[in-house]
Amino acid sequence: MEEIIIGNIDNEQVITAIVLLFLGIEAMVDYKKRTVSLWFCMGALLAALAFNLVSGRMGIAQMSAGCVTGALILLMSFISKQKIGCGDGVVLAVIGMWLGGFVSFMTLVIGSTAAAAVLSVLLITGRVKKGQQTAFVPFLLAGFVGVIAFV
Repeated sequence: MEEIIIGNIDNEQVITAIVLLFLGIEAMVDYKKRTVSLWFCMGALLAALAFNLVSGRMGIAQMSAGCVTGALILLMSFISKQKIGCGDGVVLAVIGMWLGGFVSFMTLVIGSTAAAAVLSVLLITGRVKKGQQTAFVPFLLAGFVGVIAFV
């Protein structure tokens, strides 16, 4: 299928903007409520599935591969008895469905690095306590911005 270009904006830029908006909303929800909206995530997953199948941009195999990072985080969530939130895995699956496994994985790597740096400083300064639950999706948002900017 032919790619639609509007002005100087192509499909990839629109999809990147959609994922950025999705992450921004989920980051605010996670920060305020320490949870993610699974309904919103499921809607984003279904939208990615429909868009990719209709446009022919990605097939089922590519979308499934895109969800691997999220699936691994979901597995770790169950193994750790929710020490890692399963919502984080669903958010990564959404990223993977829209933009592929590499972007999802790099978002996790950069986001985890940012979280380690920031939370280390907050632990040292006493702003957070050991074992305290913290929002991770804002760090995934930072990781995604890093992917957009540097990868």
